[in-house]
Amino acid sequence: MNSLKNIILLFFLTSYIQISFSQEKVNYKDFIKKKENLILNKDFVTFKIDTLSNSDFLNKVTIINFWFESCAPCIAEMEGLNKLYEKNKNNKNFQFISFCTDNLETINKNLKKYTIEYSVTAIEKLKAYELNYNSGFPSTFIINSEGKVIYFSLGGPVEVKKATEKVMSIYDQKINEELIKS
Repeated sequence: MNSLKNIILLFFLTSYIQISFSQEKVNYKDFIKKKENLILNKDFVTFKIDTLSNSDFLNKVTIINFWFESCAPCIAEMEGLNKLYEKNKNNKNFQFISFCTDNLETINKNLKKYTIEYSVTAIEKLKAYELNYNSGFPSTFIINSEGKVIYFSLGGPVEVKKATEKVMSIYDQKINEELIKS
């Protein structure tokens, strides 16, 4: 039995060393820059989910947010996203689209827990990765009234206060700039 444990331990140790030294170290800023070059000032990826599609973006400034319950930065930004929605919900040129990879029961629980007023659409994880350009979670896109991505954010702080500050300064500013143009 001890030899089996030693073999398993040796396997995991060897695998860890191989992975550690064989993978290229990824610089987060370079990764984001590459994503921005791929995404910014281009049409958002073509899609149709339930009643939503790219045509819904025309003539509106749209924020699209991808999240799931077990994602700490996703949950941390809920307060800020709620404030952002509350501030802009009566503007006919603004819309908020939220995609969540959790099941409907979990989504409904979180709608209550975080007093989310904007609509949340359940989406399969593979489809979410397709729509968020394989970027991870949370990922947020701001789309102008012509359907072009003008802002992209990936990840974020896990502290509610810092996440709310990010949403209410950066996202809010970008949305306001676009609403003034449209």
